[in-house]
Amino acid sequence: MFDDEDHTDEEYTAEINKGWLIIFTDLVSLMLAFFVLLFSMSSVNSEDWKTITESLSRSLAPDAGILKSSAGADLNIAGRTRDMAIDLGYLSAILESQMKEAADLGDNVIHQLEDRMVISLPSDVLFQVGAATLSEKGKRALRDMGSLLRNVGNRVDVFGHTDPTPLQGGGFSSNWELSISRAITVANELRRAGYPKDILAFGAAESHFEFLSPELSRKQRTDLSRRVDIVVLSSKGGRS
Repeated sequence: MFDDEDHTDEEYTAEINKGWLIIFTDLVSLMLAFFVLLFSMSSVNSEDWKTITESLSRSLAPDAGILKSSAGADLNIAGRTRDMAIDLGYLSAILESQMKEAADLGDNVIHQLEDRMVISLPSDVLFQVGAATLSEKGKRALRDMGSLLRNVGNRVDVFGHTDPTPLQGGGFSSNWELSISRAITVANELRRAGYPKDILAFGAAESHFEFLSPELSRKQRTDLSRRVDIVVLSSKGGRS
């Protein structure tokens, strides 16, 4: 209690207002002691804790994740997750390295562009002349390619190309029909081989023939125009 003769009204009021601080400090101390007691009575499962922290790390900073090889196939891209689009420079380096080790992929050519990577497969390796049914070598080549792409989250399109020579006989009425049929066949084979998302297939026929370098001979341009392009975009692919 305060002696009214020794303290002014202002000093008395100031002392009263400090009382809440003492009560608050006591409350915080009790709460701290309570939580320390709870923690001391519990045990942390190290495996569960490791799983939680790894999950949080992938969610909060996916680009910093460690790349782990998938055990699904001998020829495979080490991927962060299937839903992430992989950097094309990294993907190109991995594909070129592994394609050298696969005998049926040795004839393929990779072109690195600003927003896409184009993998050109010679049609003569995949199909008989004027046909859209895969040869045995073509099936092996696309199985290997599908294994390489199975963990890639990037969008993948397939373009079929032909040379300008008009079709003679066979089951197709035009180069356009042949090119789209070949693109669909390749897209379906890649899906069967492991690529998990939808693939768009396009027929270009001989429309890109004029873009080939005029410095090449006619035969070289004709040979290059008979191909199927697997186009891997920098963006994420569609639904599975």
